[in-house]
Amino acid sequence: MKRLFTAAVMLLLCSCSGGGAPRDTETSVPSASVTAPATETTTEESTVTEETAAPAETVQESETVPFEDTPESAYSTLMTYITSLSAYPDTYAGAYSYFGKLYVCLTAEEAPPEFTDLLDGYSCVTYRVVGHSLNYLEKVAEDASALVMEKYTVTEYYADVPSNKAVISVAGADLKEVREYLESLPELPFALNELTVVSSDESGGEISGTVS
Repeated sequence: MKRLFTAAVMLLLCSCSGGGAPRDTETSVPSASVTAPATETTTEESTVTEETAAPAETVQESETVPFEDTPESAYSTLMTYITSLSAYPDTYAGAYSYFGKLYVCLTAEEAPPEFTDLLDGYSCVTYRVVGHSLNYLEKVAEDASALVMEKYTVTEYYADVPSNKAVISVAGADLKEVREYLESLPELPFALNELTVVSSDESGGEISGTVS
């Protein structure tokens, strides 16, 4: 009877153990993997469009210069035209102002259209007919200077518009002597009445005296 009890106890123990390997009694807590949501940082490129204002066009209105009926204004208008040419017009003999008038000297009896059209409206302009053009007088002054320089000191030469003559300025010489020297030269390329000789100091400043 004792053996039967013992066997029954053993049988009971075996049935309770389930017949398997002993289980691990350690409670396994599943690891909670907490993944923080990734913060996606999106950098939006701010495109700053800087509008560069185009420089404003400055429209300059041409100023209308008031017309001035004066010798100075007429002379300025005339010189603007004359200096634009490669040479003086053949009939042009210069211009000068005298007592509120601008005298435009010409070798022609009638002023050509290029002058009358240019100076139209100037009541201060007077046309004067003379014997020699400015081109001719400048050539006389140059030729006379070259001849006189062979013996005397010439400080300058030019065309004198009001007198319509060539002029040479001589330093340190008697004017009558210079005149006689010119008269003694054979075959002058100009007439002596087309030339005026004046006296000057060594620097070219005029002293006094003329011989025409």
